[in-house]
Amino acid sequence: MDAREYKRDHMVILELRDRVDEFNTAVLAEELVTILNTGKKFIAIDLTKTEFLSAHCLAAIWKCAKKARSQSGDIVILGASGQVLETIHYVNFDNVVQRFYSVNEALDHTKLQSLKQKKFLDEKNLSSIKMESNWFLSKFIKRFFNFVTLILFSYYSDLRAENIASLGSYQKNVYTLEEVLALAREASPQVKLARLRMIEKDAEVRIAKSFGLPKIMGTGGYLYQSNPTIISEAFNKEINNIRNETEELNPEQPRTRTKVQMDKDAVLIGLGFSQVVYSGGVFKNQIQLKEAQRNEAESQIAIESINIEEQVRNLFIGLMLQKEKLSLLKARSLASLQRMTAVQKAREARTVNAIQVAEMEVQSLKAEQELLAANREETSIRGLLNIGLGRPTEEELIPEAAALPADYDLQNADHYFEIALHRYPELKRSMSTMDSAAAYLRIIDAQSMLSPQALVFGSAEYTQGLGNISKDLSWSLGFGIVIPLYDGHKSSAEFEKATSLSRQARIAYEESERKLRIEISEVVSHIQQARLQRQLAKKSVEIAKARHKEAENAVREGQLPQYRLGESLTSEIEAKIFAISADAELYKWHARLLLITGQKEL
Repeated sequence: MDAREYKRDHMVILELRDRVDEFNTAVLAEELVTILNTGKKFIAIDLTKTEFLSAHCLAAIWKCAKKARSQSGDIVILGASGQVLETIHYVNFDNVVQRFYSVNEALDHTKLQSLKQKKFLDEKNLSSIKMESNWFLSKFIKRFFNFVTLILFSYYSDLRAENIASLGSYQKNVYTLEEVLALAREASPQVKLARLRMIEKDAEVRIAKSFGLPKIMGTGGYLYQSNPTIISEAFNKEINNIRNETEELNPEQPRTRTKVQMDKDAVLIGLGFSQVVYSGGVFKNQIQLKEAQRNEAESQIAIESINIEEQVRNLFIGLMLQKEKLSLLKARSLASLQRMTAVQKAREARTVNAIQVAEMEVQSLKAEQELLAANREETSIRGLLNIGLGRPTEEELIPEAAALPADYDLQNADHYFEIALHRYPELKRSMSTMDSAAAYLRIIDAQSMLSPQALVFGSAEYTQGLGNISKDLSWSLGFGIVIPLYDGHKSSAEFEKATSLSRQARIAYEESERKLRIEISEVVSHIQQARLQRQLAKKSVEIAKARHKEAENAVREGQLPQYRLGESLTSEIEAKIFAISADAELYKWHARLLLITGQKEL
């Protein structure tokens, strides 16, 4: 590389000639940094006379351009053709660093940037002067408004604390693994349905507990009579002072027949109660049945949460590794392009034949095809993950780097089975089903023939409606025993049904236990295999790096042609891609073992 520097107005022009490859990257970066450190903020890199440009140099230019922009300057590119232009277009470098065709265009751009920067500073100073007097008041109002908005939004949207904390990351499309898992659980219809069933079962438990409580009933009424009621004959005699039959039959005794009638309306007030004293264990077992069903619904929530968490976790890690794989595939494709350029030159120099050129063209096309397939896969994974979070499918999603599983002492399958035996939701649900079947069996047994139930009942009534003559208060108290004698063989049939359900639940629990043992054995075996594959991938990367370094030395000393350097670089990138696949496989089975055993770390 031959670099020449000259100045034009307030801009430094750095002209690069001949080849600018990875061996010149450090020299180019040092030259740009030196210019920036001298106070020159605008640099134009002239590529008009550059024959070859590698991606490593573009990365160094971009790094220095960011430093220049932080100093209110900029780095631009002048002219490019041939392989240089193809490389720039291929990596979309002209979208991050502007390219111009002439020095005058670059000068106009830098002048415009200077004016914008000056205007921005002037406006900023003016704004700071205007706001200096009421800075504290405006800051207080802004914070108070944000606080009120957050409270109202959380109240009306029924947001949870973790969702409020993740609003910022949602807006910028950058998510951590914990945020993704929390959002996925909230957006999952299966989890929502399981929670609603849990609420239903909680209500049924409260209903069952209410069966054993006393029942108190109050009555009140108003009675209106359309016809007067004649009082009894005995009372009529008392009113007319008739003491006996002789007095009544004496014709000389004056007497008067008086009709005494009651009022037409009456008020009735009553209070009654009943309390079951003994039910043969029916109420107690009904509560146990509903609680077992509630535990079953609670286990279903955990099962649905685990299922959605496993899917989202694998998609998140898959997207993270796929983006890393894409960057490696792009680098490999760029290396293939550079290698093809070197092969074309070697072909012109007659150091390679047409067959070798064709083989390398095929390899380059395969690399392009793999890159397109990786892009499609990344889009698919991102779409599935967005669906799991309840977001639009095409929306951008950037996963923050998550820690892959570290090395740990892997125990045997029996060790993890003993841990999962009391934690795995599938087993908990089977156990709850077994408990509910046993409780149902005891209920039927308590309701069977000759199983008595005892209860206490009573009432108190107050009546007022006989004018000034009668006000009545009455009460009653009783004790009863209910004994079933014959129900048409219904109890025996229900007992047979309950016995069958209890046996089915026991068999289902044993089957769940057997499946769990098999699954844990398979997961442990997959982890062992993935670890060996990961070790092999690491070793392959080390060997590929060593070979690439040797190829660089050999090319530098002229012992190998330039295109062989591209082959070694491609081999190193492929080894890294293989390592990424190994990491993904190991993480998948590691996460599965964590979910089964209900642990955070193994």
